[in-house]
Amino acid sequence: MNVNVRSTMHIVSMAVPFMKQQSSGSISIMSSSQGQSPDPVSPISSMAHSMIQMLVKCTALEVAYHGIRINAVAAGIVNSNARTKHHVGSVGFSAQQNEAFLDHQIQNVPLGALPEPKEIAASLLYLASNDASFMNGEILTVDGG
Repeated sequence: MNVNVRSTMHIVSMAVPFMKQQSSGSISIMSSSQGQSPDPVSPISSMAHSMIQMLVKCTALEVAYHGIRINAVAAGIVNSNARTKHHVGSVGFSAQQNEAFLDHQIQNVPLGALPEPKEIAASLLYLASNDASFMNGEILTVDGG
């Protein structure tokens, strides 16, 4: 909760006063699809990301009148270095367990692949851009379906 929720809340609360002075700004928050669908393996993470997503929605209502937007990306499992055999210790799986986990996860993704970090980054950048100028309080799910 401290790493995910409290840190996000503090960063947002520190950024908003500066953005209010300019009467504009956009905040893009990283979240997880676990916040939308409970994960029985990690319920604390599901609760934390649900709280982050509600923080985004509530803050969006509060700061919209100051010309500030806030949105989030809810990513699924990402094909990142933390998921590779070189960094297996970071998720506590052996190389075989990690490979089996990824194979199982990919089977549950309608697009048949896990997103790459650059795809998640592009989504965050989109939400911060002028192309998303009328999006506020949105949770953009990027999980391959």
